[in-house]
Amino acid sequence: MGRQVLFLCFNNKLSEWLNHEMEPLKKHVRTSTIHRYMLDLAHGITIPKDPPREFWDVELPEAAMTTLLENPHTFDELIVDEAQDLLATRYWDLMDLSLQGGLTKGRCRFFGDFANQEIYETSQMTNLKIINQLYDLETSFTLTNNCRNTPEITSLLNGLSIIKEKYRKTLRPTNGIVPQFVEYGQNTAEGALTEVLDNLTAQGYPPETIMVLSPHNTRSTAAAMSQEPWKSHLKSFKINQKGYVQYSSIYAFKGLESPVVIVTDIPTIKPDPNGKSNKHHALFYTAVTRAIERVIIIVPSYKGFM
Repeated sequence: MGRQVLFLCFNNKLSEWLNHEMEPLKKHVRTSTIHRYMLDLAHGITIPKDPPREFWDVELPEAAMTTLLENPHTFDELIVDEAQDLLATRYWDLMDLSLQGGLTKGRCRFFGDFANQEIYETSQMTNLKIINQLYDLETSFTLTNNCRNTPEITSLLNGLSIIKEKYRKTLRPTNGIVPQFVEYGQNTAEGALTEVLDNLTAQGYPPETIMVLSPHNTRSTAAAMSQEPWKSHLKSFKINQKGYVQYSSIYAFKGLESPVVIVTDIPTIKPDPNGKSNKHHALFYTAVTRAIERVIIIVPSYKGFM
């Protein structure tokens, strides 16, 4: 019959892509965001209009766990991706109840970047240590090989002081394309983005291979394009959408990848005076590491940005 696997992640678009890719395995693998999983368990619960954080952090987890306690249903194996976003204490009991043998004796694997991609909560490394001790999780491994980016992109990341853990090896071959910084100075970010898109199109890149990322979605430079042709040829990101250059918030695109990534609307990644990382650092790192072949960063001023 085969093991029944629960695969949890945080990002809706990543879950959508994973469900598409795992279609042949759907009899044995349940893929879901943590919130969708809880909603499916909490029968009858209604998402309020403009739900407060308390709904997602307290009411929904409690309703889901009540269902599991009253009608136990467990999986043979638990896989958690984006673990840096999912190890908040409010989810521990839910995962424990969902796994045959619980987190202590069951088969579970957690994958996450706790060093550089904590773009939601900033205490998950502490929670990782606690959950390791509490449930006696056996083994941890640190991935220092970059599997997605080119050596040129990896070199950019390793050269930044804001990166907490450096890559030791890059598995992809070099393509000779160095990450590009485009300054718009006294002009506009829209003008710079238009020029970059025109150049990429002239070089033969298919539109669906280009992704524009920003900390914002509806307030991003890409979403606010006012001039044709890009006003009509830039579309909000959807899985398997063809024929358009797409844009997305960095949050929504986390866990996914694109041949070409254009990064916009991050004002600076200068280190804080106290040496600590901030959200701009994690957002920049997350955006740049989505690129398979090429990354272009649009900034007001290179000196002010770096």
